[in-house]
Amino acid sequence: MSAGAAATQAAAAPGFGALDAGSFGRQLASTLGGAYAGFGTDGTPRRVAITDAAEAADARAQGVEPTLVKYNLRQLDGVASRIDAAAASAPATVASWGLDVRLNAVVV
Repeated sequence: MSAGAAATQAAAAPGFGALDAGSFGRQLASTLGGAYAGFGTDGTPRRVAITDAAEAADARAQGVEPTLVKYNLRQLDGVASRIDAAAASAPATVASWGLDVRLNAVVV
């Protein structure tokens, strides 16, 4: 999830400001490493997507509930970057694309 998307979600979550969400996202990415696949603040408990079940205890220790997913954030960003690079050749019927952390997918 981009910092902007995390900030937007965080702004709607009581008690968790936009600035806090960006910092918290960076903290999760740093501590969970390659297993990190994004987080959301749109519910209680807050959730983090991870690709390695061995990181679940660390995630819980940081106050988030882990959800096991297939792709990490680096992989999803890579797919989105390849689509961005091909944007000029996208059909007119393709209005937009982006990461959906909850679905663990790049959505077109």
